[in-house]
Amino acid sequence: MEYEFKQGLTGEREARLSMGHEAFGRLLTEELGRPERVSELLETLMRTDGLAERRIGLGEWTLTLELGEILLSHNALGIAEEQELDPEVELYDQESEACCGLEDLCQLLESWQQFLGR
Repeated sequence: MEYEFKQGLTGEREARLSMGHEAFGRLLTEELGRPERVSELLETLMRTDGLAERRIGLGEWTLTLELGEILLSHNALGIAEEQELDPEVELYDQESEACCGLEDLCQLLESWQQFLGR
């Protein structure tokens, strides 16, 4: 998982992740913009045994942890999937859903937290 953190001239911070992991960039940028929020999530993830399924709500996002794997999905994605779409319309969800390992997510969160601490 490759990522890049940027800070704009007015102080806004943004996380951009590689293809297939874009949703994690949105999560960091939209919901985890303060170091204390990142710390809370890291503590929660460290307390999980990784075996039982667990869901963690993060504003507009839901993290599902199961067997050491993380699935991140935007809550609006479920609503869109329930609606009937024209067969020729394809739902773009690359920025609304992503998966990674628990260790990878923890490393990403620690890097983001360091970036925010500047």
